[in-house]
Amino acid sequence: MSQEVYLSIGSNMGDREKNLTFAYDNLKSILKNIKTSSLFKTEPMYNTEQPEFLNAVICGTTELGPYELLDYIHTLEDKAGRDRAKAGWKGPRPLDIDILLYGRTVSDDLVLTLPHPLMKERGFVLIPLAEAAPHLTDPVTGIQYKDFIKNNMNNSVKYYKSF
Repeated sequence: MSQEVYLSIGSNMGDREKNLTFAYDNLKSILKNIKTSSLFKTEPMYNTEQPEFLNAVICGTTELGPYELLDYIHTLEDKAGRDRAKAGWKGPRPLDIDILLYGRTVSDDLVLTLPHPLMKERGFVLIPLAEAAPHLTDPVTGIQYKDFIKNNMNNSVKYYKSF
């Protein structure tokens, strides 16, 4: 059964646009009815001593289950040159893809928490998400994600260009 998914993609190493295009091109093989936000330049959060990111949101439908999707995403990140051990906690990376939402699934386990547990505090997720899906609501609270933006502008998020 096909599920609607929302993914956050980001890059702050190498040719950031090329890295995000690589993600988009590969995600087209598993996603149908794809929609993207614009690209946004964002300051890093958590580990702030690193280059700024380019971020976007991609949404579409997939036949993959949530854990199959997660495995596919990790493979793409690895192919793009991500080295989790070298980068450390929230360090620089050529490609970072997070599953924000998988349908209306709510889960909390050691491998995958849905909705993504930090998405409501991240302007670099909320702003592109609100652009791509302005009426989307949180499956737990029923609140529209765009309504979380005003409380989460603690990092710089600037429009960069259309994807």
